Amino acid sequence: LRSIEAHRQSHAVLSVGARNPVSVTLRNRGAVTVVVDVHDEPPQPCRWFDLPLRVSLPPGKLVAVTYGVEPHQRGRNQFGTLF
Repeated sequence: LRSIEAHRQSHAVLSVGARNPVSVTLRNRGAVTVVVDVHDEPPQPCRWFDLPLRVSLPPGKLVAVTYGVEPHQRGRNQFGTLF
């Protein structure tokens, strides 16, 4: 949807073997309330919690949601597409 903006925020360094929070902020630039399912591509290999997320977005509002990731190894934690 073109009227939806989505931004992800997480810590620069994720703790291995621990649940790390990832925040997704959504903005509805449209004129009507929409319900969206938030999907993300967390770093691999890792385990994720609470995805996908179903969110109701009123027009003109920001909504923040959080899910968790648990990396299985050290190294660069590259996220993929947020959709």
